Amino acid sequence: MRRNVIGSVEQMTGLQVVEVNIDVTDLQLPEDDEQHPLHDGTRRVR
Repeated sequence: MRRNVIGSVEQMTGLQVVEVNIDVTDLQLPEDDEQHPLHDGTRRVR
């Protein structure tokens, strides 16, 4: 994930990225979506 963010930012801006801080607060896997008790088809935004 970190490499993808760096590559995308560098490609969009033409700048060299020297540091990326990523904080993952939630992760949803496709096979878990239907089994999750709070899943109602909407995405949660923070």
